[in-house]
Amino acid sequence: MRLFKSNGDSVPASIEKMARDVKSGQIDRREFLGLASTFGASAVMAYGLIGVALPEHVRAAEPQKGGILRVSMPVQPQKDPRSYDIVDAANLSRCWLEPRLWLAKEWHWGGP
Repeated sequence: MRLFKSNGDSVPASIEKMARDVKSGQIDRREFLGLASTFGASAVMAYGLIGVALPEHVRAAEPQKGGILRVSMPVQPQKDPRSYDIVDAANLSRCWLEPRLWLAKEWHWGGP
């Protein structure tokens, strides 16, 4: 079996036969594109053989506003934030401790 090279050679008969099968409905488009690419045909050439334009870039639909976001994580016992020994405890306290520090008018360190 020889692979197709797009250097002026003609399209292999097997790919042309598969393209005719797609047009007649014997095989579907996805199967044809997979087989044609296996034999070395580019997507542009394969779509051109079956007379279909390349698909355009599809944009996602606008997300719906509102709803509920639920987030879960294991919660460790709370202790002095300066003595945390695992990352999960620091991540949990970051949710309530850091915003309070940002909102504070002044901050005095009362440590040793």
